[in-house]
Amino acid sequence: MDTATLLIWTIGPLLGIMSILFVFRIVLTWYPEVPFGKFPWILIYWPTEPLLIATRNVIPPIGGVIITDYLLRRKHYQDFATAHFLQVNWAAIAAVALGVAAGHLLP
Repeated sequence: MDTATLLIWTIGPLLGIMSILFVFRIVLTWYPEVPFGKFPWILIYWPTEPLLIATRNVIPPIGGVIITDYLLRRKHYQDFATAHFLQVNWAAIAAVALGVAAGHLLP
């Protein structure tokens, strides 16, 4: 058995399992009262949390907003050289300010 086949047979199933665990983890975000420190939830939390911590550090919440805007409006970004952009996007500034205020003021 060569190295490539060995990698495919080991990494493939690991990626499949991690994908399933991430789907479960996404669904569990809808239920914040789930005790992740207890069995069986720890089986979902433990393998996925290290990658999520790294992702949270690399892409801060404002980065998620920017990425989402791009994905939702990618047709507007296709012809970037001739695109017309506002000097100041007041709606975006208001949305960020509202999000920051809500994050600090709401319990």
